[in-house]
Amino acid sequence: MKKLIAFMLVLCILCSIPVSAMAAKQKTAAAGEEVKEYLWSDVKDAIKEADVSGRFVTFDEIALTFWLPDEFTDMLEEGDKEDGFIGYYGTENDEYVVVTYDESDWDDLEELAKDMIAEEIDGVEIVTLNGLSAVEYLLPDEDNDEAVYWCLALLTDAGNIVTITIYPVTSEEDTQTLAFLILSSIQPEDALEAAA
Repeated sequence: MKKLIAFMLVLCILCSIPVSAMAAKQKTAAAGEEVKEYLWSDVKDAIKEADVSGRFVTFDEIALTFWLPDEFTDMLEEGDKEDGFIGYYGTENDEYVVVTYDESDWDDLEELAKDMIAEEIDGVEIVTLNGLSAVEYLLPDEDNDEAVYWCLALLTDAGNIVTITIYPVTSEEDTQTLAFLILSSIQPEDALEAAA
């Protein structure tokens, strides 16, 4: 499965498929455009009220964190980091969240988004995740017409690209809700510490 996800990320410039996406919208004063904004403050109380147990995961390579339900276990194996994987989480129901970290070919998110749109990647847009800017996009699952990989790409100041991939996301509301909750929790590690 890891190799399939890596392969899908590499082939992202060749694919496109529609799927509905959930997110709050906010008007940006400067551009006057609607920008998706994912906020932990919008979902954390709902998670607590629903009594969903989970934890925040962190990484040695980047000061980034996000929330995962406890049924996601760490599946990262020795040698995965050499292939660019810094996080690999899965459930018994074949749900996955994968985090990669590699050198970037892009200097800014606008350039990345423009290249993805030129290659007809679906769902490409710049979004905000608790103050972080990222490019959101969708990749099809070649083996399952009803599922997509919901992906985010963030660029670091050091010239690297971080991708977070959530799979599967289908028309089923529970898979979209899970993806929305995870995306809404992505934030700088120090922001979570400051809120604690």
